[in-house]
Amino acid sequence: MLLCAAAAHPSTAAPATKRLLVLQSHDESAFQAAVVGLKHQIDRLHQNGGIEIEVRNLSELKSPDTELAELLSVSGTELIITLGAEATLWAQASVREVPVLFGMVLDPDAQGIDPAQAKVPMTGISMQIPLRAQFSELRKVLPDVKRVGTVYDIRNQKMIDRAKREAARQGLEMVAVSVRERGEVPEAFRMLTGEVDALWSFPDTTVYSREAAQFILLFSFRNRLPLMGFSRGYVRAGALFGLYADYADVGRQLAEVAHEILGGRSPRQIPISPPRRHSMALNLRVSEALGTKIPREAHKNAEEIFR
Repeated sequence: MLLCAAAAHPSTAAPATKRLLVLQSHDESAFQAAVVGLKHQIDRLHQNGGIEIEVRNLSELKSPDTELAELLSVSGTELIITLGAEATLWAQASVREVPVLFGMVLDPDAQGIDPAQAKVPMTGISMQIPLRAQFSELRKVLPDVKRVGTVYDIRNQKMIDRAKREAARQGLEMVAVSVRERGEVPEAFRMLTGEVDALWSFPDTTVYSREAAQFILLFSFRNRLPLMGFSRGYVRAGALFGLYADYADVGRQLAEVAHEILGGRSPRQIPISPPRRHSMALNLRVSEALGTKIPREAHKNAEEIFR
């Protein structure tokens, strides 16, 4: 009788739990914001539950290969989401079975991240703001600028070629000086003196290293050349303004791509995408020090203003 009753009224089995491993390069506020956005969007997309998310920090693991291999072997993880270049590079080199989705990487190409080199299907969300948006915002903040200078590692030549074409489309001339090592950076910037009206930066790790940051900002001040930074931190430190990705929305964007992958789509079918939303930071202290007037409309567009 019990068997018959069970057959007549089959129970609705709960969906199998799918497990995600979020691997942060280290513990920092930007990654935390992305994780919050990721979890909120996962909850929205899977309102009946069925998703478990475990967060680990690569920097806290003494032996990442051993510890994470053990975790993956017993947890049944179906997708690894990496945050930051270090975690992504580890996954690219070491993960052999579970697909990888990366995020919070400023410039995948410059940082050696290439899905073709991974042993598993891999895709991700870059933090690189589209060039069109960057130069459009530069024109709004600095409408009188005609010539823009930049210094770059020669290995990023393709990036600079794209930037020159986009700048030209928006009526700007780009003057670019290449370097091969960090020691050449100061002299490269000095070569721009008197040649340009403003400076444009991008996440080139050779040029915009921690060691060079103070020199670059002082060069900008002493030569009254407003600098467009590529992060909120650079603007706070002394760049006139900069665009940066919305970290929480990058998390939501990662959740949506994860949803597609868990639904059966291969990461190889999903191109690496830029962040869909970005914010602008503006430093009015720098504006005053440089004697640079910022249009009122640009003030309205800034999500964060340092005074």
